[in-house]
Amino acid sequence: MGDEWRRKTYYKPRVLIDTSRILDPQFNDNLLCITGAQLEMLRILTQYLHRRSTFVSEYQDQHYLTPTNEEWDTLQAIVADLEDTLMGCEEITTALNNIATQVACLCNRSNRQPAYTPVTQDIMNYFVDEGQARHDNPYPQTTVGDADRCAISQLVWQGAWEMLTELIQPAQDAASDVMLPLVMVLVASWVGPAVFNIPTGVALATLWNVIEVLEAGSLTDVANTFWSIREELVCAIYAGLNIDARTAASMAREVINEQDLAPLDKACLGLLCSPWMVAAAKLAWNTPTAWGTANVTAGYCDTCDDLLIGNDWWARRLPEVGNTVILDHPVGQAWYYDCWEGSVPAGQVCCGIVYTVQNMTGSCTVTPMGKSESSCIGDELWPNTSHILAEVLHIALNDEEVDKDDIIATLCPGAIEKPTDAEVNQVSGATDISAGFKIGWDCTGYAEVYVSWQIFEGTTPP
Repeated sequence: MGDEWRRKTYYKPRVLIDTSRILDPQFNDNLLCITGAQLEMLRILTQYLHRRSTFVSEYQDQHYLTPTNEEWDTLQAIVADLEDTLMGCEEITTALNNIATQVACLCNRSNRQPAYTPVTQDIMNYFVDEGQARHDNPYPQTTVGDADRCAISQLVWQGAWEMLTELIQPAQDAASDVMLPLVMVLVASWVGPAVFNIPTGVALATLWNVIEVLEAGSLTDVANTFWSIREELVCAIYAGLNIDARTAASMAREVINEQDLAPLDKACLGLLCSPWMVAAAKLAWNTPTAWGTANVTAGYCDTCDDLLIGNDWWARRLPEVGNTVILDHPVGQAWYYDCWEGSVPAGQVCCGIVYTVQNMTGSCTVTPMGKSESSCIGDELWPNTSHILAEVLHIALNDEEVDKDDIIATLCPGAIEKPTDAEVNQVSGATDISAGFKIGWDCTGYAEVYVSWQIFEGTTPP
């Protein structure tokens, strides 16, 4: 017998499901958080999944083919599994309810309650009252202004230090009903209420590995190590905050992973320097709080190397002071010029810069300019060009030896690239380097050009 028995006619009320999308799903397995009403609706809708006519294996002009017997058996096994899942994961629901109860119990046990910092107290209170963490993004893209980076970097370390010494280590001697909610608050604060949308294995591994760290009592020497790398960690966070909180957390983990610690100890310390701590530190600094003010030392980051290292490149962050070109054009027909001037260390090759045209007024045009025309010093980053620069973020890059996509994604997402016919030079050190800009022609206007990053080939800064 042929496929006649599988033929079904299209008609409007029928909802069809593509068999291939079920047998080869496009999404990873996740835990989902849905309401009780949504769950009931899904349970009812599963009745349609027992009709072979609901599924399409092959579309034809006038009809479609339902699944083969083999496909149908596989689909019904998946449907049965779905129905079983929709009955509810009682053990997970019970565990989460117990967590909230245990946290509430912890907060009421004054004889066992650790001291909370302004960072942890707010998180703990909100978790008990609302059943979720304060920060609702599992990887918050918190960004920090240049003037605040050093202060917030210090507060990230301070918050992690106090949580380690005042919250986690004392909990090692506490009963399990105290330890579990402490760890859960840490992890919940890290991933936020989106905990049920991350892959199941990641969530469970994070929870139970950190609990294992506490129960094993293996944090004896961790505090000493964490204290000894304070300056290195603060500088790593400071550099990462050039981009956002996630980059800062990643750079902090790199420092932690270089230490002579057990893997689970490193995981625990990395958790304490996660993006949620950056968001909390930023809040404490901007409010401001007494805790934030008391734990910040002016000039602490002056000795930090403000660097980022990529796949085959590294970049140096430049402060606005000393790296902002002022272009002021009075009335009249003329071009006015000025230069950004920097340096290239010996043994290094500069291949580009990231810059922002900002604070424009009037009707003038701003363009790049060569060294000789603008009277710049040192080797020129680019020759005379004429493309107009909009009041946005730009990147000028010679990408012959570097990964352009990685650089843009890391340093300047959305930046305007130079035109393909606009040349950018590779400048080898040791030497001075410059990039010229001009404003004009028949106009009155003003603009600033802030060169924020200088980009080099290779991955070994001097």
